[in-house]
Amino acid sequence: MGSSAKSPHDDGLAKLNSEAGGGGEPQRQVAEASLRGRRLRRLGGELQRRVAETARRRAVEWASTIASIWIQASCGASYTFGIYSSTLKSSQSYSQSTLDTVSIFKDIGANAGVISGLFYSAVTEKRGGRSSAGVGRRPRSVLSPGPWLVLVAGAVQFFAGYFFIWASIVGLIDRPPVAAMCLFMWVAAHAQTSFNTTNVVSGVHNFSDYSGTIVGIMKGFLGLSGAILIQV
Repeated sequence: MGSSAKSPHDDGLAKLNSEAGGGGEPQRQVAEASLRGRRLRRLGGELQRRVAETARRRAVEWASTIASIWIQASCGASYTFGIYSSTLKSSQSYSQSTLDTVSIFKDIGANAGVISGLFYSAVTEKRGGRSSAGVGRRPRSVLSPGPWLVLVAGAVQFFAGYFFIWASIVGLIDRPPVAAMCLFMWVAAHAQTSFNTTNVVSGVHNFSDYSGTIVGIMKGFLGLSGAILIQV
């Protein structure tokens, strides 16, 4: 005659019966209660791990969003061109046509975000998998290694571009050719795309169910940054 295979539950009960001395319905009930207790403890531990992972993920997401808002509120220097353009024009002896040419390169730099987009994709590749507890995707902080590199690239461009523009205006360096000034302006304005790309894409990654809202918040603070910088 064939015999059916024992389940893990039956093996567990048999082991507990053996530990309890075997025999009788009371021992079986005690064994079942003990087995249920073990299962509940395992489930409780798993639930705690999942709750802790979710809380950590939310903390990273919100901290990243707050940092992104601060960056967005301070990186829109290209919107303040009208404030210092008259000083730039007079110090460099530009005609209005030449000043317009410099302004065009500012607009190109501020809106040509392909380079920063490709760089962001390259440094964040394979970093968006599932979390260790299997609860959704890993959060992406703007200060984590991938996005942080894009922010550093933007900061370097921002400083280099505006430093040389400032140095030209105050006479720290000889008056550069118009082409060089256009390059300085392009580099300074292009920094904005690095900040904007990092903050917006990381926000959409972290809050994919509210992507429209997060994009609106980030773009709104970028638009306000010009007014904020003027007041500062």
